[in-house]
Amino acid sequence: MPRISSNSFAVNTALQQEIELSAVTSGVSVPISTSSELDMNLKQVGGVAITLDQQVMTNSLPVVIASDQTAVFVKNETGDPLDIDVLKFGGTDVTLGEKSMSASIPVVIADDQTPVSVSPATANNATLAAAQQVAVFGHDGANYRRLNCSTGGNLKVESELENHSGTQGNLSNAASVISGDFSSAIDTSNHTLLTLFGNTSDTTTAITPQVSANGTNYYPAGFDIYPDSNGNFYQNFPNVAVNNFRLKYNGTATVTATLLHNNH
Repeated sequence: MPRISSNSFAVNTALQQEIELSAVTSGVSVPISTSSELDMNLKQVGGVAITLDQQVMTNSLPVVIASDQTAVFVKNETGDPLDIDVLKFGGTDVTLGEKSMSASIPVVIADDQTPVSVSPATANNATLAAAQQVAVFGHDGANYRRLNCSTGGNLKVESELENHSGTQGNLSNAASVISGDFSSAIDTSNHTLLTLFGNTSDTTTAITPQVSANGTNYYPAGFDIYPDSNGNFYQNFPNVAVNNFRLKYNGTATVTATLLHNNH
């Protein structure tokens, strides 16, 4: 019986013929037929090994749901529809109700949204059927608080009294002074109303109020203060804009002087 030599064509160890295609011209089809179905084992895709079980995206085959796919229902492990409670959005806790912009989920009206009807309250479209409510807030230095309005829509304005700044004898407290001496300096940078009063043992010599912008360079306020026959003196300074206040004494005396200041 004649025998076929392995030199005639390539075979594997099981004496099955092997065919090597060294080159195929573009556009030429090479038909391969077999008498039975191919038994294939998918091990690689694009040179990258692939295995069963859940993988990361880069190790997974890309698939797509058909354009005419019927609705896919998502159920939990017991077969019941999922009851989803959204607790976080982007890692931030979310709850119902009005929130600030930074705590709200962003939404947008579709670019092909049909017109939304708005019913006017009058025929000339001057006003809307439902008035828009606008909340106005004011800051009290620590928190934002809603401004109060009357039932007629008018803003209610309440004037709150401010405590005076200053204590008894804060300029001079039973101080013995001579001509050219100065009282303590008071910071008045946050206030525009100043009230000076006190008593001196020198009933004939004037006292000179001085003001400053930097607490170093002082200038006369524009007038002198003369005590009465009992040595008492008083002077009000309305609507002033100075950062510092002090007194210059022009005689020998024992003086107690107080400066109160505020914005009302």
